[in-house]
Amino acid sequence: MSLKDRILKAAAKTVLEISEVDDATKAERRAVCNTCEFRDVESDRCKICKCYLAVKTGCAENWNPKKMRVEVTHCPKGLWNDLDTANYYRQLDGLPPITLTHAQLNND
Repeated sequence: MSLKDRILKAAAKTVLEISEVDDATKAERRAVCNTCEFRDVESDRCKICKCYLAVKTGCAENWNPKKMRVEVTHCPKGLWNDLDTANYYRQLDGLPPITLTHAQLNND
């Protein structure tokens, strides 16, 4: 990770994080992100929401500067077992809901 990314990650944690999750939840989220096709490995950011994963996975609530609102921190694809939360914010933003097949829900 570049110096610029390290500085931006530290700033993101300070400015955007409102509350934290416990260590077990952070580890579960991180495990999902580490294998996700939308993870930018070089910068350790989500390619969809552009968040620094080291910060996002530890947040319970965060300030979303793009939407100018406080949000329950969630995976934009609903992959943290938070599909209802992801779809709630998609609805607010006028986006169609994410639908998963039975196989995707059960990791078949």
